[in-house]
Amino acid sequence: MGLLTFSTRLDVLCGRGPITNPQGPRAQGGQNTTAGRQPRPLDASGFGNWPSAAHPEQLTNLLQTIYQPGARISGINLTAEQFTAAYGPTEKDYQAIIAFAKARGLKVTGTHPNRTLLDVNGAVADIEKAFHVNMRFYQHPTHPRQFFAPDAEPSVELDTPLLAISGLDNFVVPHPLLRRAPKSSTQKLLPMAGSGSGGNYQGNDFRAAYVPGVSLTGAGQSVGLFELDGYVASDITSYNSEASLATATVTPVFIDGFNGSASLADGDEEVALDIDMVHSMAPGASILVYEGPPPPTAANTDTSPVTTTHVNDVLNRMATDNKRCN
Repeated sequence: MGLLTFSTRLDVLCGRGPITNPQGPRAQGGQNTTAGRQPRPLDASGFGNWPSAAHPEQLTNLLQTIYQPGARISGINLTAEQFTAAYGPTEKDYQAIIAFAKARGLKVTGTHPNRTLLDVNGAVADIEKAFHVNMRFYQHPTHPRQFFAPDAEPSVELDTPLLAISGLDNFVVPHPLLRRAPKSSTQKLLPMAGSGSGGNYQGNDFRAAYVPGVSLTGAGQSVGLFELDGYVASDITSYNSEASLATATVTPVFIDGFNGSASLADGDEEVALDIDMVHSMAPGASILVYEGPPPPTAANTDTSPVTTTHVNDVLNRMATDNKRCN
């Protein structure tokens, strides 16, 4: 079985079942605003394929056994390579997906050692033909913008089963959720008993609130953070100093050619806050920051690049890094 993802950016998940497009306009209530195909090509710079497990029944049984309450199984610490060999997609299925993409004018831009993801790109016309869809514009039901999406669920002539195809739309565009308190706010939040200035909570205040009396600090463990932006190192240093925390052990892991530069558009501050919170709760843990390229800032444009491939590549790297990411 296999999973195919394509980016305009596109991603396809493989498995036994009907192919679906979870972000499709019909499911989301979008209204068609274009009678024909896209008036100009989308930026189809990349998408991916996800072959499904070679032995899905055995894998399901193993997971059910491991997570069964009271289960006592030891030695189930498979490396990424061992997991791929035992449960991952077969090389035959992976090559079948590659051949499928190339035969339909799509370009393979990246392969992955666990064979669960294949990065591909292609022109809209080739994507439409490969998946038997027409790409159209739709009015977003909750935002004042249009988004592109196929007019039907994709289908393929491929013996290797596919679970889903993502990246065929830009209905959802990743964006920071950072919220700033107004500087002029006169609202008094009680009890204001934190150790920070003005009674704000920081550092060890969070451990005292959520894990009081716990001596474990995360020493010897690693925590992986999924991010689509960089961060300013001095922000981490400043927080540690203000909160009286020891120096954090932070290792950036760059994905898809990203160099770690902070976008300075709220995203980098959100990354810094993630690091600060992990270090506050687990001051002894090592922090691995997996960073993909930031989403486009002009998210309202019709053909803004979709970051599906970056999301999948970051997640796949985290799952296969063998760095005891817990």
